[in-house]
Amino acid sequence: MPAAPHVLRFMIWRAHADPNRPCDDIDADGTVKTLTSQGVKIYQSDRGLPAQARQQVIDRYIQPHRRRLAELVASPAIEKVVFCHTMPGIGTRGAEDKGELRPLFMFGNDGDADGTPSNQCFAERALLLTLSEIVETSVGDLDVDFNFCDVIRYNHPYTGGNSLNRFDPQALRGKQPLTIEINRDLILHNPDNIAPTRAIVNRLVLALAQWRRD
Repeated sequence: MPAAPHVLRFMIWRAHADPNRPCDDIDADGTVKTLTSQGVKIYQSDRGLPAQARQQVIDRYIQPHRRRLAELVASPAIEKVVFCHTMPGIGTRGAEDKGELRPLFMFGNDGDADGTPSNQCFAERALLLTLSEIVETSVGDLDVDFNFCDVIRYNHPYTGGNSLNRFDPQALRGKQPLTIEINRDLILHNPDNIAPTRAIVNRLVLALAQWRRD
């Protein structure tokens, strides 16, 4: 099923660089990574890439990407915005939920555990409830014979604020921006989950595209 038009979503491979991380974090899991989220060295050197090479990555790739993304988010042609991520199935050593099981899906609007957003420019709680119903009715299509805490959670273990708060809130107004986190163990447990997971994401994006405030 094709994704709906006029919905902005990005899927970026982040082994080389992660545009969702701070550029000044050079000691750990920053934009140009030195360590993985599990604390494993990526390069032989404890300091990662040399400073000049790190800056070149930021100047050539990260900053242009961020400028272009900000332009797209602010464009009147973009009606809705969703940031798609995957997450480890268990909280990593640097996370607040270290060692804890995570849900299959998480929706973030930089709000609380009930889905109430921190800013009225972010996705409404009612939208999160609608998206949750899609996941709940589709989870039977997945092989979930592994350990996880819930099918769905809101704003935990991530609030989505790292993505949403990088933009002018007024540029996001009316576009119902949110983040979707998908438990990586779905795929690691059974690659046959790839197709039904993709189908669920497409249903979510279509529902977001069609969402209108009552």
